[in-house]
Formats: sequence, C-alpha cells, structure tokens
Amino acid sequence: MSQSPSPPAPIITSMETVEIEFSAKVFTGFQLFYGVPSFIIMSVLFLHLGSRKHYTNSFYRLVQVDLLTNMIIYANTWTAIRLEKQPSCIFLLKLVEYYIPSFLSWSKYLTFFFNNMQFLLAAVLNVHRISSVLYPMSCERFWFRYYVLVSFGFCIYSYLPRFLWASKFTIEVNIVNGTLTKFRYPDVMDQAINVTAIFNLIYFTAIIIIGLTTVLLVSNKVKVISQANSLVKRKLTKIAMTYCLVFAVQLAWTTVNSLNSYVKFIPDIILNVNTYILSIVSDLITLALPWILIIHDGNVQKDILGKKKQQGTIVVVSSAA
Repeated sequence: MSQSPSPPAPIITSMETVEIEFSAKVFTGFQLFYGVPSFIIMSVLFLHLGSRKHYTNSFYRLVQVDLLTNMIIYANTWTAIRLEKQPSCIFLLKLVEYYIPSFLSWSKYLTFFFNNMQFLLAAVLNVHRISSVLYPMSCERFWFRYYVLVSFGFCIYSYLPRFLWASKFTIEVNIVNGTLTKFRYPDVMDQAINVTAIFNLIYFTAIIIIGLTTVLLVSNKVKVISQANSLVKRKLTKIAMTYCLVFAVQLAWTTVNSLNSYVKFIPDIILNVNTYILSIVSDLITLALPWILIIHDGNVQKDILGKKKQQGTIVVVSSAA
C-alpha cells in the first residue's frame, strides 16, 4: 500500500532578524499619511450615522456595518502585514503572540476572510438600492429587521472558501525557543491566492451586473417621481462605478499575482515591494467608502461639510442612496 506524499516543509524564518529597508520607510510613511486620516473619518462617520435621527433609513445601517468591517480590516493589516516590516515593532507582535497564542496566525488568515466580506458588503449596498426601488415599503422593514442577521450570514460564508485549500493557515506564527518565528507554506499560499482570484472574478462580475441594474432601475423610477432625474442618475452612476473601479484594481492585481505563480513575469524590482503594493491596493477598498459617501451622498455632505442638498432630490437620495 503506497503512502501519500508528505506535504512540503514550510519555509521557516525568524521575525526578529528583519532589517528595515528604505522602501519600507517610504511605504509605511505613505500608508500612515492616507491611512490615519481615513481611519479617523471612518470612525466619525460610523458614530455619526448611528446618532443622527435623519439617518434612520436601513441603508445607513448597512453602511455602518461596512464601515465597522473596514475599520477592523485596516487594524488587522497592521498586525498581519505591516508591523513585521518594522524592527522596532517586533516586540509588540511578540507580546501579542505571547499572551494570545495563534493570534498572529489568525490575523494573517483573516486577510482572506475579509476579502470575501468586503465584496459581499459592497454588493449588498447595491442590492439595497435595487430593492428600495422595487419594494420601497417592504424593503425598509426587511433590511432594518434583518441587517444584523444578513451580516452574520456573510461572516459564515466568508469562512467557507478556506476549505478549498489544503490547510487553514498559509502562514503560521509561533514563539519557538523564545524567538518569534514565521512558518510559510508556499503550496498552500498558492492555492489560497488562486482560489481568491477565482472568487474575485465572480464578485467583480456580480458587482458590474448589480451596479448597472441599480442605475437602470433607479433612473427609470426617478423619471416617474422627479424631473431632476439626471442629477440623481449621475450620483448613482458615480457610486456604482466607483465601487466597480476600486474592485477592478484589486481584482487585476490579485489575478496578476496568481498568474505569476505559474509564469514568472513580474520583475524582481516589483516583487521586492509586492507586499506593500498589495497592502495599498487593499487599502483602496478598505478606506474608500467614507470618501465616496462624502463626495456623493447628499446627507453626509450636509452634515460633515455643511453643504446644502439640492431641492428636488431629497426624497430619492435619502431612500436610495
């Protein structure tokens, strides 16, 4: 009876011998430059949407779930990816791993988990817009009553793709003989990246279809109830297409990295900073929502920027966007 081949040995490296490079300093400074203000704005908007009476529409509850998820995602990127590039911060990671074993391993896995969550939450915002046009009364009752349950369902679903690759963790972090040590499993990592690329392609296609459907349905509905449909249509188109564009960037880079596992075509100069590029591309999705709301949402513009909404679009925008 033949024995199945043993899995390849992991690549083992000490996380305490990292030397900071000039590129790490530049990218970290850049990420802090745009990340900290965006995180603060996300926090302010999350609290603001929950405290003001005119944000009672269920659409804003979904936006709050999205903002909260993105805040957690952004915080997780520091423990999963960024801090280990900074020698002065390794002691923080070691302290966390000492008191909460396997925390860093889970943190690295969650980058795949949250990839699914982000796409689902973006899609559900567009689905809400469609349902608010087709079934305005029952839609509001449904989403306000079940948005927490729907979000919980998204959490369960986001974990399921993990069963499509060989092991739970692509990277494990442990303290071995007093040293913070990383175990990287290349084959599992390749499987996870390929699975993620396939799911991203499906998500992107769905977002395109849902976004176009949203624009068509809402614009037709607006023609019946308002003469100012062109302004509302432009706003909805910008929101839908902005999401699609952001997702396209992440999809493109994820797919390129997946293809590079088979055909080595990415130059070494890019591969040397690939981790930073991936984190910045991820930030496009994680940090985009508050800025999109500020630019396109009349209610947020009014409260945050003090900008008055144009007459004739108040009812439509508050119910659909």
